[in-house]
Amino acid sequence: MTQPSAAPVGAGSSNLYRNLLIGLVAVLVVGLSVGLIFALSGGDDSAGASVQAEPISTANDPFAPPVGTDQSIPPVQTNSPTTVAGGHVGLYGGTLNVTTCDKNQLVIYLQQNPTKAAAWALVIGITPAQIPSYVAGLTPVLLRSDTLVTNHGFVNGRATSIPAVLQAGTAVLVDDKGIPVTKCYCGNPLTPPTYYSPNSTPTYYGPRWPGFSGTSITIIQNNTTIIDTFTLVDPNTGQSFTRPRGSDGTLDTPTNAPTTTLPTSPPTSPRTAPPTSPPTAPGPSAEDQAAQKVSQASQQCYPFPAPIENSTSSDVSYHPSSSPNSFVIQVVTQTSSGGTQTFTWSVDRSTLQFTPTNDLAQVASNHCSLLR
Repeated sequence: MTQPSAAPVGAGSSNLYRNLLIGLVAVLVVGLSVGLIFALSGGDDSAGASVQAEPISTANDPFAPPVGTDQSIPPVQTNSPTTVAGGHVGLYGGTLNVTTCDKNQLVIYLQQNPTKAAAWALVIGITPAQIPSYVAGLTPVLLRSDTLVTNHGFVNGRATSIPAVLQAGTAVLVDDKGIPVTKCYCGNPLTPPTYYSPNSTPTYYGPRWPGFSGTSITIIQNNTTIIDTFTLVDPNTGQSFTRPRGSDGTLDTPTNAPTTTLPTSPPTSPRTAPPTSPPTAPGPSAEDQAAQKVSQASQQCYPFPAPIENSTSSDVSYHPSSSPNSFVIQVVTQTSSGGTQTFTWSVDRSTLQFTPTNDLAQVASNHCSLLR
């Protein structure tokens, strides 16, 4: 994976923006510092989106045969949607000395199916050759609460995007920041949700499970530091234990850590006087939100027209502009013919409105309303 000078890199694929923008799915997912995106504005507010409810042991457009086992467990529930860091003690569950996902089986299957491997790697933000080492560093756990994600299925040779809520008991692989990145039952890559807004919550469809509630939802954010050891809780016995990052259960150690799961926030009374200064909302930076907006465009606006050329990789970076209220996002693609193409936009920090600042970016924006 090529490294940019100022920001994370995404691997590209065929056709213009399939490398510029679909490649940015990978680029920008890796670059996201937080999983929750609050209401994207600038005419592209995806809040109130339709979200697929996915019970345990179900698959939508699977990448692979089952490589893990979901479990029916008593869920941890909250009174309102809750945002929690991926390293929170007891956020995830499991069974002492037992793995829920066969990482080797997933790697072997993807290696035997190179088209799927390329699509899987693109979503994650790595190259197909990096899949074995990347998967080796993931940790198998169980979701202990119903959790919002973006699930990516495989249809017609490429990855799809499925806003989803996964039922507690779903087996997932998590990365070193505690973010779910693979649904083990079907091998589908997962990325953080981009469709939840406190002011306009999603509409859920699909099969519901007992106890499902749109108010009892967990949104998992990147941990602020790399997680060396996860503290898990057996959802059936309440026993807590530690699992080293990247291990499969054989190195589990019992512990007396608290078994609480989700932090709770005190309700805000509508009669409370407003604060003298606005609070800092949780969530990613404007740069990360703009990056995610581009990744959404890659899914919805592909393919892009000429003169955007096929490319083999793309680098993304951010730069200051003359105004503190905006910044420049720049993408440089390596074309199949050996040249480069550069796309630049000025992005308004408050509205996330994209303004093309060169011809290629103008072509992309003309084609795709999400890039305006």
